[in-house]
Amino acid sequence: MALVVLPIRNDLPAYKFKLDLDSKTYVLSFRYNGRMARWFMDLLDESDNQIRMGIKILTNVNLFTILKKTNMPQGDFLAFHETGLELNAERLEFGEEVKLYYNEVEWVFYLIE
Repeated sequence: MALVVLPIRNDLPAYKFKLDLDSKTYVLSFRYNGRMARWFMDLLDESDNQIRMGIKILTNVNLFTILKKTNMPQGDFLAFHETGLELNAERLEFGEEVKLYYNEVEWVFYLIE
């Protein structure tokens, strides 16, 4: 099990990049909503097909608290503010004071009905 620090940028209000997670390639797309003063993330497969869209970047929580689909990474996406407080990732704090991590899982179990 490994904790991966994701390469987050804050110099652009919207961007995306490809990343290998759990032996598969995914596209992570980020955008800053100035009106809401929030960063959002989209998760796509390597062909840009939508998996999960509009995930609000919140600190100190698993960003995928809903059940995971089999076509998405099985680990956890976690954002932490360096103060340890549950503060929003402001426009220029994301990637600096607020880091985004991916926590790989060692075992994945699926319930078969």
